Amino acid sequence: MIRFPVSGVLLAGGKSSRMGFPKAQIIFKGQSLLERALGLLTATCDEIFLSTSQYSYKTLNAIPIKDEIQNTGPLGGIYSAMKAAKFPQIFVLPIDLPFIEEIHLRYILKLAIKAEIPVIPQHADGKIEPLCGVYPTALAEQTKQLLDKGQYKVTGLLEIRGFMPVPVDNFPNYHNYIFFNVNTPEDLKKLNIQ
Repeated sequence: MIRFPVSGVLLAGGKSSRMGFPKAQIIFKGQSLLERALGLLTATCDEIFLSTSQYSYKTLNAIPIKDEIQNTGPLGGIYSAMKAAKFPQIFVLPIDLPFIEEIHLRYILKLAIKAEIPVIPQHADGKIEPLCGVYPTALAEQTKQLLDKGQYKVTGLLEIRGFMPVPVDNFPNYHNYIFFNVNTPEDLKKLNIQ
């Protein structure tokens, strides 16, 4: 299958404080969440970054990038990836979505070709998934301005620039767990039941 001329960015820099141990190590269907997510990005994107500040993953086929501005959450990782990317768009994927599949990533990426604003999945109730979408690297300066002001919410960037919504209900192979994320031991129990 073809890959898109996009820089894939796996967000794996969180402290996993609610989980109590690195979420990257969680095993689901025989793979760690880290391996699984990197596999999805490798299948769909021409360049792969691993955004991490907490742990060292030296054996992976991804370019590690650290936050240029420390302790700024996912927005800091997105900014650093925008600066490092060789393509005009980055596709951001969090490490803790065990049920998202390659077909879902491809759907978002196809809709995002040449988009000049972020392309973000949106649920029927209006809730958005800002950590699983496409961002133009041309927004790097506006992202840095937010960080410099101490505004670390990714939604802040979307409020400034707007975004193209991708209705989640229209996803191929849609199911209710596509964006189920694993944050706590209770979530981990649910994951093992699915």
